[in-house]
Amino acid sequence: MLNFSSRITSLFVILFLSLLFAGFLLMREVDTVKIEELNLSLKNFQLKDLQGNNHTLSGYKGKTLVVNYWASWCGPCREEIPAMNRAWAQLKSHEVVMLGINFGESATTVEEFVQEMPIDFSVLLDEESINSSAWQVSMMPTTFIINAHGQLIEKILGPREWDSDEMIKKIIQVK
Repeated sequence: MLNFSSRITSLFVILFLSLLFAGFLLMREVDTVKIEELNLSLKNFQLKDLQGNNHTLSGYKGKTLVVNYWASWCGPCREEIPAMNRAWAQLKSHEVVMLGINFGESATTVEEFVQEMPIDFSVLLDEESINSSAWQVSMMPTTFIINAHGQLIEKILGPREWDSDEMIKKIIQVK
């Protein structure tokens, strides 16, 4: 028969493993956040790109936007960059703009990363993670699809095959 401390320890282990498993299931289930569930109005931003040019959300009115938050230390972000580059090659002729907003890293770190792994679309810097916080980015990668009127259409958590026919068609159809 187990003594009292062994029972408590066993109970905590079971509880911990249950919570861990539940968290895993939640992360697998939360792929796309329904807009009605978001309490999010997109805050205008003013961020610099790697060349020092300013970009604002309001400056892209009239175009569909794909805004991807990423970081160099994020494995899934690294995995999806080649597919995003291929998607960008197809989307840029369709009044679509793709922006990669780096989460909390210095310009030097991002420049070194882009030398190692080229990114073909505009890379913006959110060095203090202020915009990421305002947009409720809680995991990497997180991607927002925004229509030409500046309205949030979809918030996507985790990596995707951005160059798949289905995803390309879905983005092009956003108006």
